Amino acid sequence: MEGTKMMAVDTDKGRDIFMAPGCPEDFIPTHPELKALLRELRSWPATVQETAEHTTPGILSYNAYDRLPQTKCPVLIVHGNRDLLVPVENAHIIEG
Repeated sequence: MEGTKMMAVDTDKGRDIFMAPGCPEDFIPTHPELKALLRELRSWPATVQETAEHTTPGILSYNAYDRLPQTKCPVLIVHGNRDLLVPVENAHIIEG
């Protein structure tokens, strides 16, 4: 996978690849603080590249949106308007 290989060579470009699917196109360039936050996370133990290569495709392709109407119990949607990873608009989409 391109993102996991890029992380080993250029971590900033690798982060851009991983962040892109979860953010609107103009979000990443206008929120440089997000990259700074991710840089701080370098103190976390590294994920073995083989593990990342096996799990990342599933994480990036998983989409439960079509299954939301099947939910038959009350659901509390908690979302912050300053969330750096998931746009607040997503909460309104799920709510609808």
